[in-house]
Amino acid sequence: ILLLNRMNLVKSMMNPLQCGSLDGSSRRAKYSRKYEQISSPSLICKSHDPVKQLELHWRTLKYPGDVQLQVIKNPKTYSINVLVHLPSGGCYTNSKTTISKRSAAKNAARIALVHSLFYNDPKNFITREYISKSCYGALLDGFGRPESGLSVYEFMLTAHIGRSILEFNHFLTKLQLLHWSGALGLLTASSCDLSRQDLLEYVRQLELTNEVLAEMSLVVAKDSSRQLDLESSQLDIELSRLIYSGQDISLTRNKVEILRRAKELRNGTKLSIWL
Repeated sequence: ILLLNRMNLVKSMMNPLQCGSLDGSSRRAKYSRKYEQISSPSLICKSHDPVKQLELHWRTLKYPGDVQLQVIKNPKTYSINVLVHLPSGGCYTNSKTTISKRSAAKNAARIALVHSLFYNDPKNFITREYISKSCYGALLDGFGRPESGLSVYEFMLTAHIGRSILEFNHFLTKLQLLHWSGALGLLTASSCDLSRQDLLEYVRQLELTNEVLAEMSLVVAKDSSRQLDLESSQLDIELSRLIYSGQDISLTRNKVEILRRAKELRNGTKLSIWL
C-alpha cells in the first residue's frame, strides 16, 4: 500500500499542467506559456488544430495504435466531454465545461498534446539519474523501510530505463487497478512462486480490455467488505480534480466504471455497456 501511495505521489508530481491554486486567468496564462514552450515548431500544423497536431505527433513516433477520440454527452446538463485515448494508454479530457463537441475536442487534445510532447521528449525519458532522484525522494518521504516496497519500486523503474514516463504511467495504471480491485491478491495467492520479473512481464502484456475490466468488477462485487457507494463518491471527487488539473484520468475512470459494474452485479440489475 505504501508503495502504491508513492506511485500516486510521483504521478501527481509528473504533471506539466499542474498550476496549484491559481485562479482561472492565471491558470490559463500559465497553461498557454507551458504549451508554447514545449511545442515543437515542426509539429505544428498550419491549421493550428490541436487534434491534428496530436495525431501527427504520435504518427511521427511510429507508436503502435492511433489517437482515439470518444464523445460522452451528459443528458442532464447537455455538456460534452471528449476523451482522448493515447496509443501509450493514457486518457485525457477537456477541463472546460462546454456544449460544443469541437471546443471540447480541441481543449482535450491540447491537454493531451502538452503531456505527449513533454514526456515523449528523450530528455524526459527514465534514466539512472531519474531513478536515483525518485528513490531519494521516497526516502525523504519516509518510504525507505524494507516493508515499504521501495526496492520493488526501484526495480520497476529500472526495468523501464530508456522508456517514456507515459509508458511507465500506463504500466502503473494496470498494476494499481490489479491491486485496487483485489485481482492482484488472487493472482499472487494462486501463484506462490510468482517472481518480480514474472509480475512485471504479466502487467506489461496485460491489455485493459472490457473482459479484463469485467473480471475485476466481479472480484470487487464479491468482496462484501467494500462499501461501493462510498468508494464511488470518493472517486467522483477525485475524477473532477484530475479533469480540472489536466491530468491523466485513465486509472480513476477505470475504477469508476469497474465500481459501476460491480454495483450492478450486486444489485442483480441488467449490466450496461462499458462507457
